[in-house]
Amino acid sequence: MMRHLWCGILLVTLWLAGTAAGTHTACAQEKTEPNARAASPPEVVSEVLGIRFTKPDRLWTVLNEEDSSLPKLVCLAEESDTWSPRFAVLALPSIIMPNGMEARLRQVKISYADNRRLAQSQDTADIAASQLRILKFEKTTFAGRDAMLFVYEISGEKNYRTVEYGFSYQNNFYIVQAAAPTELWEKPEGAAMFDRSFKSFSFLKSSSRK
Repeated sequence: MMRHLWCGILLVTLWLAGTAAGTHTACAQEKTEPNARAASPPEVVSEVLGIRFTKPDRLWTVLNEEDSSLPKLVCLAEESDTWSPRFAVLALPSIIMPNGMEARLRQVKISYADNRRLAQSQDTADIAASQLRILKFEKTTFAGRDAMLFVYEISGEKNYRTVEYGFSYQNNFYIVQAAAPTELWEKPEGAAMFDRSFKSFSFLKSSSRK
């Protein structure tokens, strides 16, 4: 059980913290499912995750990993571009994120810490990460549920902004994420595109996911 929990925490840290389009890393002996491309309809529906949402752009590719160790759906503008805009939904067993977005905040700070080894033993508030700028970390609502909003920016080859909503539903913790170069967020049409996707998110009434 502890090995499975550690493996899950490691995977979610690697996948969500990076600015790359997705980190396809698995623990030993875990099976990696092939990605499935969605057709062009703008609405994405997952019976497995029990959710639906609208893609930011109908031409974006959908990587379907509903049945992987970290069930997720990822919409990408360009698969081969590390800095490609993306919209993603990740569903985790609550045991992997016992402290919800507080744990997520710590994951991100450690991932970009100036001294990653030292950061592992420090309190979250004491971790120095000069590349990381936290813009918001506050309570809000999302899809009619209490949630935490986490907005942060990474300075590197490009300035890259990520907006995440984290919330519990049944026995799972969901992270709904949009990420793109900061210059896209600062354009009205860019921010509006992601806002439409966030607002379109809902759970299927027939969802049996627990």
